[in-house]
Amino acid sequence: NAIRKTGLHWLERAAAQRDTASMRVLGLYNLKRNSDQLAFDWFKQAADLGDARAAYFTATMLRHSAGITKDEKLAFDYFLKSARAGHPNSQYEIGRYYTNGRGPVQGNYETAAVWYKKAADQNNAEAQNMLSLMYSDGLGIERDIHQARLLSEAAVKNGLKGGIAETNLGWWYLTGESGHPKDLQLAHEWKGGVPRLDMRMPAPIWRSSMPPDWVATAT
Repeated sequence: NAIRKTGLHWLERAAAQRDTASMRVLGLYNLKRNSDQLAFDWFKQAADLGDARAAYFTATMLRHSAGITKDEKLAFDYFLKSARAGHPNSQYEIGRYYTNGRGPVQGNYETAAVWYKKAADQNNAEAQNMLSLMYSDGLGIERDIHQARLLSEAAVKNGLKGGIAETNLGWWYLTGESGHPKDLQLAHEWKGGVPRLDMRMPAPIWRSSMPPDWVATAT
């Protein structure tokens, strides 16, 4: 309609003047219309101008989009560019690469922990959960059950539901293992009574499908 055309006109004019936010919006617009290649082109253009969010979009499409030729090495490069600019989702993704030794890098728990911590400090729930697991088992970082519990609590508060974080909280409250006094009520609330899961992380452990909320979490 006329309003949409007018909006697109002004976005394209702004994009022509190297406004990366407008490029990002145009990318999202085309993505929602299933025009993957156009979306990718806008995201990549903004990413190449230094936009960290656009770099995250670009990398995610290179890994997951059915309409784009997959390129794991290039995806890593854009995730890393975005992560170095401070984008928490990209920092988490770089941690995943080093956890599993995927793409162009070898597995390295120490490096993974560094990137998870950067993302966790920005309240990325997935990174908080992974860093909790690493503290719990001393993988790439000194073992610290108290810190593991705090990170699991933070992950759940930041929206991570129905997974290992809740199970571990239940276990720690049930046993007092993390330094918190035993609390059967809290253990029940956090699904205590479920056996503690093995928190070692054999590679690969990640699903390869595109996260359903990957757009929402990066805008």
